Amino acid sequence: NPKDVEALIALGNANMMISRFEAAQELYSRVLAIQPKNLDVRTSLAIAYQYGGKSDQALAELKQNLRYDAKHDATLFNLGFLYHDVKKDPAAAREVWTRWLTWYPNAPAAADIGRRVAAIESAIGTGGAISRK
Repeated sequence: NPKDVEALIALGNANMMISRFEAAQELYSRVLAIQPKNLDVRTSLAIAYQYGGKSDQALAELKQNLRYDAKHDATLFNLGFLYHDVKKDPAAAREVWTRWLTWYPNAPAAADIGRRVAAIESAIGTGGAISRK
């Protein structure tokens, strides 16, 4: 069924697992044609774009998510990595991850992200490192 959202998501996820990023992009896009405000699927699409070498499209999808929900956990988390690792913009990563830490201080990855923010602050000389345990 071409409109079975659960099946499309499962197929998209399966394609991601075997690094078939273009196939995953197509499947996630089909879900978003049905459910444009599905933030988790849009985040998955952004990750598929990122891994598929389409970082500008990934950035556009994550920014679209933030228009729907400025506090969406997975969007902010992944946007920080996109800025840091792909776009090579540590200041933008720091800003996004600092917001994420404000809203999700007890998340399993909070300590790691706190260390990343502190390292960025040390490297760019902003001081006031965020410490998360």
